[in-house]
Amino acid sequence: MRPYDPRVESAPASPRIRIAAEKEVLRIDILPPVALAELRRRLWISAAVLLALALLSIVRLTAEWHRVVRFGPGILPLPLLVGLTGAVVVGVPLTVAGLAALFFSEETLRIDAESITQRIDSAGRGRLRSVRRGPNVRLSWTIRPISPWWTWTFHRLAVDDGSTRLGVGATLGEKEKRALAAILERAIGYNSPVPTR
Repeated sequence: MRPYDPRVESAPASPRIRIAAEKEVLRIDILPPVALAELRRRLWISAAVLLALALLSIVRLTAEWHRVVRFGPGILPLPLLVGLTGAVVVGVPLTVAGLAALFFSEETLRIDAESITQRIDSAGRGRLRSVRRGPNVRLSWTIRPISPWWTWTFHRLAVDDGSTRLGVGATLGEKEKRALAAILERAIGYNSPVPTR
């Protein structure tokens, strides 16, 4: 089993995927989506739409609550009004936090002869996970949730050693994940990803 393959440096990749081959180590940096101007624009548009919809919902729900308090039952049944209010009060902050985690997270993969180590930095905190290299290490595509739970796409790419699944490229789109899969295939010496399961 080889620690890295220098040929991966010439592999076509996204502008967000940076590859550096050091002595006995391959390092793959995945920049956050806000690193690209086009994705930054999408972030601002998504944030503006989310904010506009949240404000519209708050205004509408506030008017309905005033109607209920003053005149009794309103247009919406009370259980539905409580549910919608809870969805807006809880859902909007969670959505904002999820988008922030998605758009500002950086990922680094470090591949050497013994392990594949992943570091995800988001909101000033780093998380380190690794998978030991061995004959059972392979790439897999899945539609099931893999940590990190947030992801940009429906299909998830993972490094799998039979007992541990390490979700990689969570902030990448489908095309970028395929490029990352090609790089990882060459780096770990594995020929083809396992089909989606």
